Amino acid sequence: MFGGMQMAWKWPGSAKTGGSEEWTGFIDQGVSLEGTLTLTGTFRIDGHVKGNIISEQTVILGENAKVDEKRFRDS
Repeated sequence: MFGGMQMAWKWPGSAKTGGSEEWTGFIDQGVSLEGTLTLTGTFRIDGHVKGNIISEQTVILGENAKVDEKRFRDS
């Protein structure tokens, strides 16, 4: 449980454009990733990412997130 709701890999949300935006996942605290992270949908990072992040939607960085070589770009 997280904030009173069960965590899931995908759940619907609302995008700023009025369309549907889907959560595709997260990197939790204690998890490290090195390389290129390519995402579709909304993604949350609470762990450590070293490398490039390529996203079509929203990337949320939690307060404990650590991102090295911050290269964000739209795909």
